Amino acid sequence: MAEGKREKSKKYPGVYWRTDSETGERTYYIRYRLGGRDSKEVDEPAGKSNAGMTEAKASKLRALKIDGKVAPNRVKRAADQAAKQAEAARMTISKLWEEYKAARPIKGIRTDQSRFEKFLKPVFGNKVPSEIDQLAVIRLRVKLLKTKAPQTVRNVLELLRRIINFGVNARLCDPLPFKIEFPKVNNLVTEDLTPDQLEKLLAAIEADLHPVAGPMMLTALYT
Repeated sequence: MAEGKREKSKKYPGVYWRTDSETGERTYYIRYRLGGRDSKEVDEPAGKSNAGMTEAKASKLRALKIDGKVAPNRVKRAADQAAKQAEAARMTISKLWEEYKAARPIKGIRTDQSRFEKFLKPVFGNKVPSEIDQLAVIRLRVKLLKTKAPQTVRNVLELLRRIINFGVNARLCDPLPFKIEFPKVNNLVTEDLTPDQLEKLLAAIEADLHPVAGPMMLTALYT
């Protein structure tokens, strides 16, 4: 790309352009001052002709910048850079999860990774803990309980709590402003002896010579 000499607009003050000698494309520039004649002059590109920029559009852009309605390019670049840095510094749930895994190698990581990818990342992955509201957690719990067992839902929510607690203890984030409520889980399992097993147990009790063990087992069976 070989740009020619800068040419000044005859119709619009403060508007200039350079023309590419090979393609004929124009790159428009604007020159203006912020804060009066004694202020530093700003000279910056306004756009290219193949992107729709014209002398008239460049002049309108110049007027907006003089009025302070549009920030100078350098101010925009600084703001964009600051926004990128702020975003990089945000410890989202996804970032906390990566830090958690690196700091605490744990058993069953594949299971937790699967829970995180399926259930937590889609809802909370891009949020920092302070951006998570209680209603969102309740909605996730209710949604999962429609298709998942209470213990599975509890494990998912417990993983979320572990990740956030790790971040808080490592001073990477603020804590949740509420407590996560877990679904009630009934882990009690009742197993009955089969008739054959019961018959063998009674025979063993009857054959045992211990004066106390047999009656105690019979009492336990009948109660």
